[in-house]
Amino acid sequence: MTQTTVLITGVTGFSGKYHIEKAIAEGYQVVGIGRNAEKLLALEETYSGFTGRVCDLTALDSEIDTILQEFQPKFVIHLAAKVYQGEHKTPALTLRNNGLCTLSILEAVRLYASDARVLITTSAALYGGPANKKDENAPVRSKDAYSASKMYDRILGHAYQKQFGLDIVEAVVYNHNGPGRVSGIHPTIAKTMVQAKLDGVNAIDIQIPSLHYARDVQQAVNWADASFAILQNGVTGEAYNVCYGEDLTLEAFIDELAKQTGVAPNIVVDPSITRYGPDAVSGGDNSKLRMLGWEPALHLSDLVQSMITFWTEELS
Repeated sequence: MTQTTVLITGVTGFSGKYHIEKAIAEGYQVVGIGRNAEKLLALEETYSGFTGRVCDLTALDSEIDTILQEFQPKFVIHLAAKVYQGEHKTPALTLRNNGLCTLSILEAVRLYASDARVLITTSAALYGGPANKKDENAPVRSKDAYSASKMYDRILGHAYQKQFGLDIVEAVVYNHNGPGRVSGIHPTIAKTMVQAKLDGVNAIDIQIPSLHYARDVQQAVNWADASFAILQNGVTGEAYNVCYGEDLTLEAFIDELAKQTGVAPNIVVDPSITRYGPDAVSGGDNSKLRMLGWEPALHLSDLVQSMITFWTEELS
């Protein structure tokens, strides 16, 4: 029997491997597209059920049409995007890249794989910053180029679903961490403390934006679980918040790092190191996603241990 195919865009990014592993565990054949041939080859060597294709969704001569015709996927998971970090330096590039990627994949699906269900991945940045228990009906407020690009993705998804009848669902993704993430406040703190441990330093300064800073955080593997819950059980045209539902304080995260590394943190408050302000909190409402059978999972000790292992390997 021929396996059903899942196509993943932006597969060489942070969350790509988690989605590959989930898809293979669910019994799907996985086709992933990205710009880096070496990274795609490495994924092919790691996962026997994975096929990589070099494809730039922002290029006029993109191969996405040919890829869709060849594999005829049942599901398309659209992860490809320029992420927030550094976008303030290149706002036009962020808008152009993310808009073109989404437009290219939706137009290609319309023409060559119209029976596929498409999962568009947006961001809690849609809600304009701190999203205290916001549900999916919360007002959309753009405050920077990245959130504007995610707003455009949502609008495109609605347009292609309404005008052309495509089967489109949306995941509104909150913060996720785990091995492979190298930017952001949690990975930066973990890297700093692991480096101190490797250097034999017993105490080190740790910069944080506020003593009250907290974010909705969970493990990246749970994001992949949510993606397939939405693909398999979600309602066409609907959005689903992918979040833990409660805030993790930086104090708790750093305490766990200190416990596992043996490095004592000296907290230095610097309000300038976060985009949402020093006291940002963002626990979202995940009740709609839970109705699909998904459950949030955050085991802080496991998350921290996995990040320590990752950074130990990277820095050694």
